Amino acid sequence: MSVTLRVRRSGRWVEIGVLLAILAVAAFFRLRQLDSFPPGMTHDEAAFGAEAEQILAGDRPLYFSLGYGHEPLYAYLVAVAFALLGRTLAVMRGVEAICGLLIVLGTYLMARQIFGVRIAAISAAWIAVAFWPASLSREALRAVPLATIWLPAAWWFWRGVQAANKLQDGAKPWRSYLPSFAVSGLFLGVSFYTYYASRVVWAVFPLFVIYLLIRKETRATFRRIWPGLVMMLVIAALVASPLAAYLLTHPGIEMRMSSMMGSLRDLAAGKPQRILRHVWNAVRVFSWVGDPFWAYNISGRPILNWLGSLCLYAGLLTALWRWRDLRYAFLLIWFGVGMGPALVTTNEGILFRAIVAQPAVYVLVGVGLATIGALALKVGSRLRLSLPRPWPSVLGCVVALALVGQEGVRSYRMLFVDWPTRPEVRNIYNYHTAAIARYLRAEPAGSTVGISALYPLYYHDPWIVRYLSGRSNLDIRWFDGRGGIVYPSEGEARYVFSAATLLDPALRAGFEAQATLVERVELGARDLIPYFEVWHWQGQDALSAHLEALSATSPMWVSPQVRLIGPATWQPVVGSAPFGDVMALVGYRLNGQVFKPGDVVELVSYWRALRTVQAEDDWSTFVHLLDRDSQVMGGVDVLHCPPTGWYPGDIAVQVHRLTVGKTHSSEQEMYLEIGVYRRTASRLSVRIDGQVAGDRLLLSPVRISSRGD
Repeated sequence: MSVTLRVRRSGRWVEIGVLLAILAVAAFFRLRQLDSFPPGMTHDEAAFGAEAEQILAGDRPLYFSLGYGHEPLYAYLVAVAFALLGRTLAVMRGVEAICGLLIVLGTYLMARQIFGVRIAAISAAWIAVAFWPASLSREALRAVPLATIWLPAAWWFWRGVQAANKLQDGAKPWRSYLPSFAVSGLFLGVSFYTYYASRVVWAVFPLFVIYLLIRKETRATFRRIWPGLVMMLVIAALVASPLAAYLLTHPGIEMRMSSMMGSLRDLAAGKPQRILRHVWNAVRVFSWVGDPFWAYNISGRPILNWLGSLCLYAGLLTALWRWRDLRYAFLLIWFGVGMGPALVTTNEGILFRAIVAQPAVYVLVGVGLATIGALALKVGSRLRLSLPRPWPSVLGCVVALALVGQEGVRSYRMLFVDWPTRPEVRNIYNYHTAAIARYLRAEPAGSTVGISALYPLYYHDPWIVRYLSGRSNLDIRWFDGRGGIVYPSEGEARYVFSAATLLDPALRAGFEAQATLVERVELGARDLIPYFEVWHWQGQDALSAHLEALSATSPMWVSPQVRLIGPATWQPVVGSAPFGDVMALVGYRLNGQVFKPGDVVELVSYWRALRTVQAEDDWSTFVHLLDRDSQVMGGVDVLHCPPTGWYPGDIAVQVHRLTVGKTHSSEQEMYLEIGVYRRTASRLSVRIDGQVAGDRLLLSPVRISSRGD
């Protein structure tokens, strides 16, 4: 008996050693150079950082509207990590990597609970090194925590089922299994705060119960577990109820969820084509044509190679053949429901939305490999090629290690060599912005920097630079140089322009006259944005002189209507014209006074910032060309210098280009009107001497002549 005990203890230590080795390999794939692979940072990742900052500032939201709406748990985890370790991208992704490691552990424990140690080791080892789980665990997004929390819910549920099945009918096993279902319900309820796929994957448990009810042989199991199941679902509902109540009282807040349900709406309308296309794409993702979205995959590359595919399909066939076994029935339901969100939404992002199916896929791979091994032993036995013990087990371990090893080599090359160097991937992860952020690490504290960006709004490129530069002590002005620029109220500044946001020609000559090119930093030769420029600007005196000159040549009037005798009856504006408490128009210049229909009127407006707008991204300006009947003959709404990217006293210069429409007469005088508004609100009021004087300004009249004179 003591020998048996020593063998069991030895086996347990071997199992622990194997599990620790698997976790160590998984940690390598998930934690290595987190801030460099993927090569940059997406705006979705930046948004989660901004939300974590919001939490640390004292907010406690149940749901975030940023980024089209999403659940809050991941942002809270990031906030805790920020408070403990600092506010960097590596910390954000580290939270996800830890969740990914827990998925590896959860896969092992779940597979062990259902199928035993051998299949558990194969499943966990494969998921530890595979590209799909490793890559998603390196991105600061919220899907991975769903699987992290769902796996304990499934583990405790299955533990409760097993405990109940060991009891005799009629027993009241309160202590033996009800606590397992209660803990399962707690995890299941928390999972609703992670990712919207949670609203589908909870159905694994009631569907499994339906399976128990359908079959006469399993109804006894249902009779044993139904009190626990009720407890589980009640606890889950109670935990999830605050979020559910919030969503019910804020209809329309889930814009992303609504946009992804188009295929289901089509199906309800009798148009199944789109959902069938999505299902077909999701089915092919394992072995034929993978996820086309570069953010998560080398576009079109399947999840598994031919060896992995062979194991997966062998596992699926085994589970289907043994569907009467509770274990295989649960695995099939888990896999099918987990794939559900990917089957009915969009063609891209399949790997992301099928996150709960991910562990089931690799458990099926483990089942399939074990089945292939068992069949090989049977064939060998019939051919009298069987080996003495323990050689079959040793050979099986060698084959399993070889398969996992080749998958690890394949994944390593994809994860650290091939995928991150693709120009499509570098563009999605804003590699050029990341390179600018790293460049600014050497900038002296307190320096004034202007950055021309494709996405200058506060939670887009600004937060990417914040987390990758590690700098919060730079005075950065944000704008899109393709249509505007922000000058500081005093002193000199360093300006950075990416190849995609070089300064508009209407602004470039004036800027370059007072600036010096410091260097041009080359990025990848194949990059879609291959370089950025760094300039040193020292034009404060020239800017002041230019603004003073504009004040004498920039007439402005306030008038509620254009249909009047002329500017002589309008109220003139002397000096600047403030719009609300945000910005004031201080001058403008036009590219001419006479235009023909079809010509482009180029207006360059100069604004003084009155205050910095925090966390509001929907500001815009409008410029309209009006005839005397207030009919719009051309117009443009744009703001390339959002108020979130300037400081009080700064000068924001904006280019407006509008095309002159057709006129009813050969020659007539028209007027430009300009104003400011928020897209979710009304126009800002113009204030003259502290009094509201309207909601727009009229600028210098222009002449429209179809004769072209």
